[in-house]
Amino acid sequence: MLNVNHTSIDNFDVHNAPNPATQVVATVYGDRTWNIKDRLTFILNDQMKLIGRAGYFYREQTRTADTPERYRDFSAGLRGLWDITSNDNLELSYSFDQYDKSDYHKITHMDVRDYRNVQNIFKGLYNHYWQTGNILTVGADFMHDFLMNKNLGSRTESQNTFDAFAQYDWLINTQWEVVGAVRYDYFSDCKDSQFTPKLSARYQPISNLNVRLGYGMGFRAPALKEKYYNFDAAGIWIIRGNPALKAELSHNFNASADYTKGHYNFTIAAYYNDVQNKLATGVPHYLPGDVKQLYLDYTNLAGYSVYGGDATVQARWDNGFSARISYAYTNERLPKDKSGNTINNQYIPARHHSLTARVDWDKQFTKNYGLRLSLNGRFLSDVKNVEFIDYYDISKGTSTIHYPAYTYWKISAVQRIGKAFKVTTALDNLLNYKPKYHYYNSPLTDGINLMVGLSVDIEKLF
Repeated sequence: MLNVNHTSIDNFDVHNAPNPATQVVATVYGDRTWNIKDRLTFILNDQMKLIGRAGYFYREQTRTADTPERYRDFSAGLRGLWDITSNDNLELSYSFDQYDKSDYHKITHMDVRDYRNVQNIFKGLYNHYWQTGNILTVGADFMHDFLMNKNLGSRTESQNTFDAFAQYDWLINTQWEVVGAVRYDYFSDCKDSQFTPKLSARYQPISNLNVRLGYGMGFRAPALKEKYYNFDAAGIWIIRGNPALKAELSHNFNASADYTKGHYNFTIAAYYNDVQNKLATGVPHYLPGDVKQLYLDYTNLAGYSVYGGDATVQARWDNGFSARISYAYTNERLPKDKSGNTINNQYIPARHHSLTARVDWDKQFTKNYGLRLSLNGRFLSDVKNVEFIDYYDISKGTSTIHYPAYTYWKISAVQRIGKAFKVTTALDNLLNYKPKYHYYNSPLTDGINLMVGLSVDIEKLF
């Protein structure tokens, strides 16, 4: 299977009202991209097959006319699947990924690479199935991670990471199911390791009602970029890694229930996450004796937690109509750095309330013509955020920015013509919403958009 995708989007300006309270976005930078992916599947026999893949991604973005930025990603992988018996299977895989960033100097025609991240990953996964429905899963991963950055003191850093895990899905009876798992992670750069457990249970008091409870512990050691990064972010500040970062540890609790009756399904869920030593960027600062260049360091937050819940109702009818409406509530404890300062530079707070809705209608009129109509939208409540008045000069202080509530809708029509053709027409931002000020937490839209697309399934032409 070969997939080739190309996009080209111009830079464009968005409009703001006069006298903004802080900096606004005036120009949205477009880009040119190529994305090529290929996948080959080899069926060796009834029990074994190999899947190979390769990909190339290229993106060029012009912020400065004579020095466009270029981003490239090379990826490849090989996966082997072996059905050992009717109850046992084994998966072994290798994957490679190389991400590069460079600056192309048009005057000298030199493409100068200043960043490279290379990852080699090996993975093994084994499953055993019992006739009773129980499943045992064990596996392990190994990754060699390499980072090159021209601004690093040593220019290169690398580390090996390893994890092993086991999970048992125990189907006790028709009403009860319990899933337990344990995982071990090891990171060579900081010689840090951690065991993390997971436990969840499902109870089915009646055939169409499921109640679930779960707990999971999370662990994440700082990545090489977070420890050794050194990057000029559009001239605003230098983003710096922090070799003294600690690993992030989290506790997640969740509960949910879903009920199905006829054409309808109802779901409610709630969760609470508590994160210790959350990895993030800190507060911009100057170095001693230097008030010209701002620096932004990676840091561990003193405390961060988030809780919330959601409710969804969806339905599907025999006449081609389907609908879905969801509500979500989110509440965060504002993160702070180790000195007690609230993080307010790039941090975007969650909007407490959001509502999404979708209605579809699909009908095949004749053998050679079908139509699908879709209307979907979202509503987001207002939110306030403390931001610097001028990111280039933090001495001007901060201001509390109010982001108003807004609603955003899209309508689309997909026409299926014959076996091979699909024509898509869509109106995005149907109600023509335009923010008064394009602050950093505002949607980057300047009005309604019309999109028309054509897809051709070449195989079905013949």
